[in-house]
Amino acid sequence: MKKIILIITLFLLYGCGKKDDIKKELSISEMNDILFEYGDKLYENEEYKNFDLVDGQYYISLSNLKIKYNYNFDNFINEKTHKVCNKETSGIYFDVNNIRKLEYYKNPIVIDLKCE
Repeated sequence: MKKIILIITLFLLYGCGKKDDIKKELSISEMNDILFEYGDKLYENEEYKNFDLVDGQYYISLSNLKIKYNYNFDNFINEKTHKVCNKETSGIYFDVNNIRKLEYYKNPIVIDLKCE
């Protein structure tokens, strides 16, 4: 009987531990906000100048952001479609020469998410 009580106690202590409250899926707006925050930091530190030029704009993909800055994009999953964002084709553009002819709020940053 003591063994059964011990087993039940151990199960309750370790088996019913608190689950991580990590949100696995994000709205497009939440993902954009995260990327704008990263983009602002990279722009303010002028690190964008080290990125490749794509169509006259500096660009870094999510996969390269993870490699170079250890940013985690595991939760970049579209909450509506439940599809993982493409980390190779999604990224941040730095339009420092205003190629897109846009009026930027703060910094010339364009987020490009491929999350269907």
